[in-house]
Amino acid sequence: MNTDGTVGATALFVEVLVIGIGVLACLLAILLAVVGKDLIGLLSSLDGPIVLVSALSLSYALGIIVDRLADRLFQKRATQLQERSFANDVEYEKARAAVLRVPAFSARLDYSRSRLRVVRGWSLNGLGLLVSGNLLLIVRYDAPANRVVTASLALTVVTLAVSIGSLFAWQSLAETQYQQIAKQGEMLASHGEAAPTSAQV
Repeated sequence: MNTDGTVGATALFVEVLVIGIGVLACLLAILLAVVGKDLIGLLSSLDGPIVLVSALSLSYALGIIVDRLADRLFQKRATQLQERSFANDVEYEKARAAVLRVPAFSARLDYSRSRLRVVRGWSLNGLGLLVSGNLLLIVRYDAPANRVVTASLALTVVTLAVSIGSLFAWQSLAETQYQQIAKQGEMLASHGEAAPTSAQV
């Protein structure tokens, strides 16, 4: 029985969920800033499994939205990186199609795309947590001003590090992916698209 499709669908679900959990955290921080502790009381009064299932479902939906938004925002840069390895879209699609026909190469490409999707989404999530987290601190953190400022600075450093680090990781991974597809495409073309040996993979 071939489980490649099931494994791929499961991996995609997990990737989107990982992105969506970050978005949900941003929304909860905003709601806490607006509503206050009443929100915590409301959530704690609900049935645990219902809250969990609802949170996962909402996270998945939010993850899809942010993933599509990130894809649009990063498209121009992705095209620029692609052009470093391919003369045009036709050459890229031809090489990619050849690579996908080889299970070993296809699996590596799927793994690369999985990492790209996660770091791309979290480059936006980091900014979202920066804004929502600081809003929560300013509105609801009952502490002297100097402690609020310290907490805000710490949060800002951490969330910016997540966002910028994810952005740099995405660019590095994307460039490497295009280079790998070009290299593997040339290898397959030189071998008449025969399956490579384990030494070549």
